[in-house]
Order: sequence, then C-alpha cells, then structure tokens
Amino acid sequence: MTIPGRVVVGMALDRFGPRRVFSILMVVMAIPTWFFAFGDSAMQLFVARLFMSIVGAGFVVGIHMTALWFKPKDIGFAEGFYAGWGILVSCRSDYHSHGCATVLWW
Repeated sequence: MTIPGRVVVGMALDRFGPRRVFSILMVVMAIPTWFFAFGDSAMQLFVARLFMSIVGAGFVVGIHMTALWFKPKDIGFAEGFYAGWGILVSCRSDYHSHGCATVLWW
C-alpha cells in the first residue's frame, strides 16, 4: 500500500502543499494504528498493518520539503542525507524494538 499511497500523496502535495498533506497523513494514519493496537485476531492485525503501511508515503513529503529548502546544487546531497538517516534510524529502531520485546517477555 506504500506505493499507491506515495502516488496519491505526491498528487496531493502538488495541490495542497507539504504542511497540510503531512498533517492530514499523520492524523489519518492514527486510525489504523489505533485498530492495530486493539486488534483481537490475526486478520484484524493484518488489515490494520496493511493500511499502516501507507504512512511510508510520508517519505514523499520529506523529499519534497528537502527540495524546497535547499539550493538546486545542494538538493542531491540533502535528499541523500535525508534518505540515509531515515534508513539508519529505521534499522536502529527495529533492532531496539526486538530487544525491548525480549526483555519485556512479549
């Protein structure tokens, strides 16, 4: 769902701008997150997680804002830096969440 979400978010960015789109995206993605937190069956968890994957479209907003903030000659470096740190932080949080789950006996 991330790829179709990125297309829709990209079209919304062109029309409404990054601040509105990112704010709406975060509020709307709270709904499947809430359903995931209170899911009782594997199917509920699966469907909620499927819709939660749309939040990955927020990357498009960040790339767009990076392009607006930096001079054209610096955009490549800035977007690479943005993407690289995003991947690093994602990997680190995944590593730590597994450790926390082990310590908390989940």
